[in-house]
This record gives sequence, C-alpha cells and structure tokens, in this order.
Amino acid sequence: MKPSYQLLLTAAVFFFTMQYAHSQFNPVDNTFSALPQDASPSVESTPLHPDTASATCSAQNSFWGFDIPSGELREFDLTNNTITNTGNSISFCPGYSLAICNNLNAGTVSPTFYTSSGSTAWYWDANTTWIQATGSSSGTLYNAGGSGNALYFLDNSGFAEIIKYNGTVFSPFFSINKYSGIADIAVDSAGNIWFLSRGGTSSVSDSLYVISPLGQIINQYPLVITTNFAYGCVMMNGVFYVGYGPNGSANQNCLLPIKISGNAAIIDSLIPLPGGTQLNNDLASCHAGMPLGINIPSGKEEFSIMPNPAQDYFIINCSPAKDASYEIYDLAGKGVFPLQQITTGTTRVDITRLKQSIYIVQIINGSSILRKRFCKM
Repeated sequence: MKPSYQLLLTAAVFFFTMQYAHSQFNPVDNTFSALPQDASPSVESTPLHPDTASATCSAQNSFWGFDIPSGELREFDLTNNTITNTGNSISFCPGYSLAICNNLNAGTVSPTFYTSSGSTAWYWDANTTWIQATGSSSGTLYNAGGSGNALYFLDNSGFAEIIKYNGTVFSPFFSINKYSGIADIAVDSAGNIWFLSRGGTSSVSDSLYVISPLGQIINQYPLVITTNFAYGCVMMNGVFYVGYGPNGSANQNCLLPIKISGNAAIIDSLIPLPGGTQLNNDLASCHAGMPLGINIPSGKEEFSIMPNPAQDYFIINCSPAKDASYEIYDLAGKGVFPLQQITTGTTRVDITRLKQSIYIVQIINGSSILRKRFCKM
C-alpha cells in the first residue's frame, strides 16, 4: 500500500474510533447515539449556556430530555397535548441515561437527577456539578428510571436485565428472556417498573410489562408499536409516553401517549415536540403518577381512613413499616398530593386545598401496596 493511502486509512480509522468508541449502538436500526466520556467522581464543567434550573421540577406536567443540537438537558411542559420548552436547562451531564428520584446519596438537591455510563452512576448536585454515586455495578448501566425512593437501571446488552440501586449497592433485580423494545425504562409513583419488550431483532414491540417493587410481573399488556428511533420512555401523571427522535420515516420528534384502560394499553395521538427540538437518550418526569387500571397484589396489612367522607382532614390509621408512605390521586390517576412519609400509626392529612370530589389514597407499607377511596366534601 502506498504511504499516502496508508495515511488516509489511518486517519479514517482514527476518526471512526473517536466518533463511535463512546456511542450506544441500537441493534434494531443499526444506528449509534453519542455517549459522553467517563468522568471523575466529582464532575464540573464550564457551561456553554448559563444553567437556569434550580431544581429538577418546576411544574406538575414537567419532563426532561437530552437535546441533540445543544447537548443540554432541557425541561419541557406537557399541557393539553401541547409541549413547550420551559427555558430550564442544565448544560452538562456526564452520562447518557436519566432518572429523577429522591437523592439516595444525601446530596444537597432532592429530588435530583441520576445518570450513568458503564458501571458508574452520578447524581446532580446543582449548577453543573455531578457527584459519582457510591458503588459500582457488575452490569452495564445503559438506561435509568426512577420515582420517589425507587431507582433502577436497564442493562440491555442482551436480554433485558433491570438493576436496582439503593444509594450504596447495585443489585440484579429482574431479568427476562426478551429484548427491551426501547432503550429506557419508566417508574411510576408506586415504584412499579414499566418497559417495552420485543421479539428477537424485530423493530416492533410486542408487550408492555409492569414489574412490581417486589420483582413480580403484575401486568403484561399486548402492545405493538414501531421501535425504530424510539429513544426513551417516561411515566407522567399516570400516562406512559414513548419518545421518538428525528431520524425515522414516521413518528419524528414526538411523544406517543399510551394509556391504560382495564386490561388494554391504548395508543393515543402523537404529540409533536416544539420546533427545532431534537431529543435522544433517556426521558425523565417530575410527577410520574400511576395508571389506576393496573392490578397490584396487596399484602395482608390494612389501613383505615376516618372520617370518610371528610371536609378538612382525615386520619390514616395503620401499622407503618420502616419506609411507609402515602400519596393521593384523582380518579384519572393524576397525583394531587405529593408522596409523604408515615412515621406513626396515626397520620393526620390536611385536605382543605382539594376540590370536592372522589380521590384515592395509596399506601406503600413495606411489601404491600394498598388503596382506598375517600370523598372530599
């Protein structure tokens, strides 16, 4: 080979290596998405644009994604089937996955963002500072999903495997002999994990799975949608959304809502992203909520609500476990009262700000997830 051709070949190989050595390969559509380089335990970067985010969530309908043109994390608002850019952004992220949950590492911001690359995770500590989380995973932390105290990562290097993180240890949590349909998972406010599966190398999904906090399959909804250029998913206010990027021949730059009704997953109309926005990698929401149609196995523990109907307050009576908590939803599955800890057997709940209606109280008490309806007069 002539020296000039050798030089050209060497340059081409170098360019390809630098371009794709830190990329995520999608075996379905044979594409790469860029991944950031590994970072040190405490990472801080000079922002390309000033950071405007002071917290992870600014509104009930907020969600976050990786914007391709700017390379930033950006917050969006989804109201009345219209997505707008809130103007909040974070200019630097050391990983390529994204989840929002309570800070499991005693950081200064909670709830906060978690991200990952390889066997390492980081959490956001305000401004452009990311701190390496304690522990290292034996599996690859490709994607993430979280809500409340629940944080999970997806290893999709082969069959789907879900890894749980408790702030100290990464531990295998759930695996199945099926491939993930998209490179992401979502977690609802009860800690259930939602993910799409596909058969073999097919470019369409076959099922939407729901995995309980105990690692049990509690629902499997038949669901057939294209997974080409579907980069992420998110649970927001009780609705499961799939995100599509800019490169597909259909479903470009949009979210696809999937609503749960009885034993069916119902595909709704596409919602376009704002003009000029191109998202990739994971999505994360601020208020996951939970579809009320899913069946959740309950334990033997019970609780009571008194009085019911109630006007200004009610009392929850139960025997709380170490991490017992409660949350209130309306009948559409939208969270109307944020997650609160239960520390005693008798908990007074102020409901003066709620409108007159029927609501659902959900108690997460140890290994049990329990619900009761109450009437606000």
